Amino acid sequence: MGLKKIVFALIVLSISVTGFAADAENKESPASTGISSPSDAPSYFEGVWGGKWPWGVDGCEITITVGKRNKNGLFGTSYSWESWRRRTGYPIQSGSLKTWGKDQGDQFLLEWKNKEGVKFSITLVKGNENSVKAIFDTDGTFAIRDKTDRVTTLTRKK
Repeated sequence: MGLKKIVFALIVLSISVTGFAADAENKESPASTGISSPSDAPSYFEGVWGGKWPWGVDGCEITITVGKRNKNGLFGTSYSWESWRRRTGYPIQSGSLKTWGKDQGDQFLLEWKNKEGVKFSITLVKGNENSVKAIFDTDGTFAIRDKTDRVTTLTRKK
């Protein structure tokens, strides 16, 4: 191998090493550039949350379980409710459903449609280390009298 080829190879090598070092030193953290967290980073919302909607005679006990993030960035989520009675006395059966939720920074959204195609959603809003505000919404009619009845606080269960 000739001396010119060796010198050329050393110059190319030194340029590529210097370029890499400069990139590493100037690199900003993902948070400061607005880039979302890596897909394998845990979400604040992962875990089991429990509380009560202020509905009916005595309220409606609920549990929301948020699983791990999948490769598409979605979280397997389950929502269950205990039986309760409307203020008119009409009984509502307990139930549960499974859906996908998505982390949106300080909020977590889960949505589903009923058999009639009406869309429902619950938005969790980050609170302190062990609580979230839950907001229930629907595109259809809902027998809840007041918008304040669609908001409650859930706490993290251990």
